[in-house]
Amino acid sequence: MASQKSTHFPAYGGSTTEQALVQDLVDEHIKIHGSTVFYLPRTLNDVDQLWGEASNSEFKESVQIEMFLKSTDEFDNGMSDTVTEFGLQNNDALTFMVSKRRWTEEFDGNFAGKLADDRPAEGDLIYFPLTKGLFEIKYVEHQVPFYQLGDLYCYELRTELFRYSGEDLDTGVAEIDAIEVQESFKTSLVIDETLTNNATAFTVDEVVAGSVSNANAKVVSWDTTNYILVVYDKTNSFTEGETLTGQTSGASWYLKRSSVSGSTRTETVYIDNSTDQNIVNRVIEVDADSIIDFSEKNPFGEF
Repeated sequence: MASQKSTHFPAYGGSTTEQALVQDLVDEHIKIHGSTVFYLPRTLNDVDQLWGEASNSEFKESVQIEMFLKSTDEFDNGMSDTVTEFGLQNNDALTFMVSKRRWTEEFDGNFAGKLADDRPAEGDLIYFPLTKGLFEIKYVEHQVPFYQLGDLYCYELRTELFRYSGEDLDTGVAEIDAIEVQESFKTSLVIDETLTNNATAFTVDEVVAGSVSNANAKVVSWDTTNYILVVYDKTNSFTEGETLTGQTSGASWYLKRSSVSGSTRTETVYIDNSTDQNIVNRVIEVDADSIIDFSEKNPFGEF
């Protein structure tokens, strides 16, 4: 006669009380020897249903949860930094362990119905306060250790240092959201100090909108002495001479027109990073204007 499976003694392990004890020990070990991190679920926008790709993604929420740092072998071995045709690449990697029960407790309450999976997902981020770095989950192993006493107790998250590429970070945690400002391409807009509709100062992190281009951007800083507005996260190119209006402050100023007579270029903006001596894009831009006539449809040929 075939034996019947018991709810107290599973077919491939110990009793449910023994499994609960192991889970308690796992949770306690991670809380004692682990670190509190921030887990950031990724939200995909404008997903291409054919290719399964998203044109942009954002991280709007975060949850604090304890994780155990299992491995740093690929972080401090000296081989993670490599020089490629794209420049110096940092491939630092960390492996985290998180309790399945603690995951369920935190995310069933905070993100019920919002996560694509009922487990940590590839593409989500972990902010590790110790290194002040964001790590992207590359693979989730959910069967390690393999069915001790017939059950699984934790997830193993294999991560790599996150390479920022224009994602929105609006988690409400200042030190995380500051990474977006730090890593974004910043643009300096020259404001015409002689023309204004409302001389109120722009405020940091507010959205400014162009009256003609309908472009939006977020404010990094506003120099009231030199009338330089530094912005990031642009949705489009601004048009010279248009009005820039702060959506929070109500400030309204005109974007200065180009000094090049007859120019058809739409904006005079440059990547702003005064601390980096290697950035010479403004010098190249000015010199190129004196060599190539960009008013021609094809400045490089006759057709």
